[in-house]
Amino acid sequence: MSFVDMTFDDTFEYKSMPAGEHQLRVLDAEVKDQKPEKGTGSFIQLKFEVLGEDTAKDIYHVMMLPTPQDDKKKANNRKLAVIHLMKAIGAEVKSPFDPKEWIGNTGWAILEEETDPEYGTRNRVRRFVVPA
Repeated sequence: MSFVDMTFDDTFEYKSMPAGEHQLRVLDAEVKDQKPEKGTGSFIQLKFEVLGEDTAKDIYHVMMLPTPQDDKKKANNRKLAVIHLMKAIGAEVKSPFDPKEWIGNTGWAILEEETDPEYGTRNRVRRFVVPA
């Protein structure tokens, strides 16, 4: 029989952060295609950590990319969202770009809290704070 000896005294549950402005670091960023039953578009899936908050849950954020089916306003809004993220994390606004190059970059965002039946209370990015 094998026994495992470990201390659980320093173990904690991760928590969401209070709504407000927080500094984030990009932990992962990749382009993915939608599942066929949801459409034919692509999106950038991002994973952030809240800097200085070891007990904070990681934050997942999805940014839809423009599609040929989008009207002008929808395509523009999707492009603006990417531009605002790039500026907020100090990335060069250029095309083409590789979101993997953003890993490690930091920036500020306004977070909100939401309760999800599957994931419990978690944070969502309301908007990225673009430096003046």
